[in-house]
Amino acid sequence: MSRMDELDKLLLEAIDEALYMFGISVRDVTYYYCEARYGARKDDIPCRLDDFLNCLNEIYGLAAKIIEAQIVKLLESRVGIRVEEGDLLSYVEKLRSFFINTQILSVRA
Repeated sequence: MSRMDELDKLLLEAIDEALYMFGISVRDVTYYYCEARYGARKDDIPCRLDDFLNCLNEIYGLAAKIIEAQIVKLLESRVGIRVEEGDLLSYVEKLRSFFINTQILSVRA
């Protein structure tokens, strides 16, 4: 499994757990809506994070920020990398960049 695949897996786990914290129906409705509205299945979410965030905003309005913050918190604990501030999309972009750069460094070493 590549580092990017590992990151995607950790992201999906964090999303799943965060949604489940608000109830199984919240989790299930979110995944259903995301697939019905955007054609993005659960496994597609890491590559279509912007669609997922749009989905959260459409369903939950301002409460989407609470869900997003919980996902970031869970992902930070899984990855062990903390950032000062930022939304989920920018955090994941920073993680992807970090993973790519460390992968390049390990190949060069």
